[in-house]
Amino acid sequence: MDLFDSFDRVSGPEKKWMTVSSELEDLDGNKKNIKIELMEDGKPRAVAFFDIDGTLAHLETIHSKAIAKLFPDEEPVELEQTYYKGFKLGNSFREFDRMRGIYIDGHLEWKDPEVYLKDRFTPHAEEIDQPEHSTHNIAAAILEEYGKVAAQICDELYQKSPEEF
Repeated sequence: MDLFDSFDRVSGPEKKWMTVSSELEDLDGNKKNIKIELMEDGKPRAVAFFDIDGTLAHLETIHSKAIAKLFPDEEPVELEQTYYKGFKLGNSFREFDRMRGIYIDGHLEWKDPEVYLKDRFTPHAEEIDQPEHSTHNIAAAILEEYGKVAAQICDELYQKSPEEF
């Protein structure tokens, strides 16, 4: 049995397609279907999936060290758990708006992502998601710093153990 025999195949008038159901859920608990074109031989066109939150690549070591450097005065295990709970928020700007709100502004109730969505995101969605707003730009600056710290941690891990990295 071919690996792709287990996927739902969908045909169009000229092209053939297959759909793959994502393992990731959105905020409403729905999983997206990803449509992939099939080549003449029936095999899927080459597709690359990139991911940085640990669902395809196990990056917990990098995430935990990076988030701890951004919020150094917090208890690391609780901080990491809080950070991971925000992964369902849809994008990194929301994640870092939430983390800033919790650990800098003191909104401890936002540790529950549902409370953050209701109390913060829903009334301020455009400000958080759109680059022309200062709220978005603050979250983007934290995200940029996070990226720099994570890249530095990757370099350090690679230098210590390139074969494992």
